[in-house]
Amino acid sequence: MYARKKSSKEDIAVIKGSITYLFFVIINIYIRAIDGVEQRLLTSNKVEVRPGPHRVAIEYILITYSVKISTNVDLLINFEAGHEYKFKGNSSCLVVMDTTSGGVVASYPLKQYTTFSLYSM
Repeated sequence: MYARKKSSKEDIAVIKGSITYLFFVIINIYIRAIDGVEQRLLTSNKVEVRPGPHRVAIEYILITYSVKISTNVDLLINFEAGHEYKFKGNSSCLVVMDTTSGGVVASYPLKQYTTFSLYSM
């Protein structure tokens, strides 16, 4: 039997979702799946992957005091070993940041939402 080598930070890429609070608006960005493999909800804001291209399914949720808007976004991104990536968003755009180099890897406009609901008051 061979001992399995544990991955070091130089051998993997780290992907993170985010939660942003802006006055009366909350923006949640969750990593739903990597290459078609569903991520567990409680751990879906930080995922480690091998370097190379991966299809990432993201759920973007914008919540105000009376409205919840949700959409799913699928992106194909090439991740580099030893780098950390963060998904950020505002009311019109989803951005993938390489926090190691400080660059923007991808930007996706959010023009249509798949789920729209009004909270009952």
